[in-house]
Amino acid sequence: MKKLTFSFDNSKKMLANFLLFLPYLIITIVLIILPLIFVFVIPFKPTNDATGNSVSPVADNWNFLGATIWQKIGLSFFAAFIVTLICGILGYGFAYFLSLVKNNSAKIIAICLMTSPMWISFLIKLVGLKELFDTIAQTSNSTYGLIFSLIALVYVNLPIFTLTIYTFLNTIPKNLLEASKDLGKNCVQTFFQVILPFTKNAIISGITLVFLPTLTTAGVTQFMDNSNSGSLIGSILLDKGLEGTSSQIALARVATLSLIICLLILILWVVFVLIPKAIRFYVKNHKQNRASNKTANPLFLKKGFEKAKGAENV
Repeated sequence: MKKLTFSFDNSKKMLANFLLFLPYLIITIVLIILPLIFVFVIPFKPTNDATGNSVSPVADNWNFLGATIWQKIGLSFFAAFIVTLICGILGYGFAYFLSLVKNNSAKIIAICLMTSPMWISFLIKLVGLKELFDTIAQTSNSTYGLIFSLIALVYVNLPIFTLTIYTFLNTIPKNLLEASKDLGKNCVQTFFQVILPFTKNAIISGITLVFLPTLTTAGVTQFMDNSNSGSLIGSILLDKGLEGTSSQIALARVATLSLIICLLILILWVVFVLIPKAIRFYVKNHKQNRASNKTANPLFLKKGFEKAKGAENV
């Protein structure tokens, strides 16, 4: 009877957990999984042309991938890397020194000033930044070149990266820092051996939150860079997406371009995350196997026995 009661209570608990999880499951399927399925399927299906009469072959979904598109993709990855690197250096430094401040009022003021660009509209921030550059140059539409797009992207993403790091830095146990000092470590050694490894997950989160939106950003580069070649891949996605409201071919090409970007991001993840993890796992297991084999070696056991016998005789 006790077993039946336990099984019944366990089933009720599992049902309650499933009901709590069900809304998140539905949202994930509808808003994430299904759109991804469409992105992966549409590029490989024939579509109607702009008139809606004839059917275009699958090749038309891919033949727009010329040198210009690949150049924009490469430039977008370069811009995302530069913006993430700058945000990482500036954001981590600011968050680290802010965490050392003991005055809570000063911390609150600094955080308010740092996050103030997030309080207003995205477009208003870009308008203000562009007007600043025009005022310095004493002329209108003075922003020509990728450098202005990079500055705008850093301006937009820097508070996000800084807050991510600062949240983790505030959770560092004080006993870790005190133990590092007791072991004779200076501030630099403590930073690289204790603080930096502790905030590894925060750095990964910050890089993800900055790199991915910067890679596919739309509007920033078109607004900040007045040159004809100033747009990045996000702007091309936006333009073709707007065309997709009246053209099935344009919609299929948006899906194709999105699929390519997803595959490139996946390749980067495999190269920089998965492969290094696999190498570390292999090296760790190899060292453990060597140590276990060495311990199980009869010669090793014999030498250990002889040493123990000699120490006992002494």
